[in-house]
Amino acid sequence: MTGSSQSIIIKGDSGSGKTFAVRECIKYLSFCSQSKEKAKEIMKIIEAADTVIDAFGSAKTTNNNTSSRFGKFVEIFYGNSKEI
Repeated sequence: MTGSSQSIIIKGDSGSGKTFAVRECIKYLSFCSQSKEKAKEIMKIIEAADTVIDAFGSAKTTNNNTSSRFGKFVEIFYGNSKEI
């Protein structure tokens, strides 16, 4: 980590797996930055919140029943000990 802000942009058509890709990125970052037990705890919290987050801005399209119409912004903060 360089101490500077970093970004990951995930884009694609409706139903292309963007939400899955975001979950996998968060899982990777959480397992790299802390113990496995803490990472599993964080993933449970994120997965529980994900349902509520997906409900905002969802719309039915021809390709996907719950497509996000406006996109999604996820921000992850690290503490001094480099833990999420």
